[in-house]
Amino acid sequence: MKRLICLIAMVAVMIGAVGLAGAEEKQTAQITFKDSWGLRGAVKRIAFESETFKTEMTFSENGLIQLRRIEDNERAEQSILVWHYDKRERAYLFEEIDSKTFEILTSIHTIYDDENRTYRAEKIENKSEKILWIRIGELTEGLKVKNEIQFYLPKGNLAAKIVYGSRRFSYDSQGNLIKMDFGNRQGDRGYNAFGNQIWSKEYSRKRSEDEFQLQKEEATRYNEKMFKSEFHTISYKDGKFLNETKITYGNYEADYYDNWIARKVKKSDGKTWTETRKITYWE
Repeated sequence: MKRLICLIAMVAVMIGAVGLAGAEEKQTAQITFKDSWGLRGAVKRIAFESETFKTEMTFSENGLIQLRRIEDNERAEQSILVWHYDKRERAYLFEEIDSKTFEILTSIHTIYDDENRTYRAEKIENKSEKILWIRIGELTEGLKVKNEIQFYLPKGNLAAKIVYGSRRFSYDSQGNLIKMDFGNRQGDRGYNAFGNQIWSKEYSRKRSEDEFQLQKEEATRYNEKMFKSEFHTISYKDGKFLNETKITYGNYEADYYDNWIARKVKKSDGKTWTETRKITYWE
C-alpha cells in the first residue's frame, strides 16, 4: 500500500511538472514532424546523434510520426515509442516498449469526440508497476480542459481518484501556443515571424499566496536559415536567481532540402561536441 501511495503521489507531481511541456498539443490529433522538428521536405526517417544521446524516428508519407527509438546514455535509458493511427489520422494508441526485452511498458489508448478535438478519454496501463489508471479530459470551446485521474489495482479495484482543476490554453492567429494556465503553474511563449519559439517563461504560485513568481525563462536565437544559434536558460528558486545555462550552435552543414545534418555545440561551461542527423526522404 505504501508503494501504491508513493506511486500515486509521484504520478500526480509528474503530471503537474510536465503540464507546461505537454500543453504543446494543439486541438488537432495529428502529430507531424514539422510541428516538433521544423524539417523541410517529405522526411521518411531521421537519425539524430550527439555525445550521449541518440534517437531515430520514422514518419508516414503524410508526416505522422510512427516510431521513435531513444538511447540516452546519461540516464541509462533505452526505449521504443510507437504511434498507431485511425482512418482519420488520429493517434489512438501509443506504446512504450523496452528495446531489450520488447515488453510493452506503457500503452495509452485515446478516444476522441465527434469534432476531432484533442482527447476526451485516455487509458494508461503501466505493466511494470501493475497499476491501471484512467485519465478523462474534456476540451470545451473556450480551450478549457478538465482532467480526472483514477488509479486501479491489477484486479480492477479503485485505489484512488484525483480530480484536477481546469486548464486554459491560448493561441495566436497562427495557431501557436502563447499562454498556459494550470492553476498553480502558468506559462507564456513568444514566436518570430517564421513560427519559431524565441522565448518562454514559467511561473509557479507562491506558497499560501495568490501571487505567482518566475520559475524559469528561456530564450532562443536563430541564424538567417532559421537554424538554432543560441539557447539560454535561467532558473529561479523562490523568486531568486538559481543558475543559468547558455548553449551556442554553429558550423552547420545542410542537405539538399536545407535541413541541417551536422553542427557544433558549445556549452557555457566550455564543453563542446558535435551533433549529426542522417535524413532520408519519401520519393
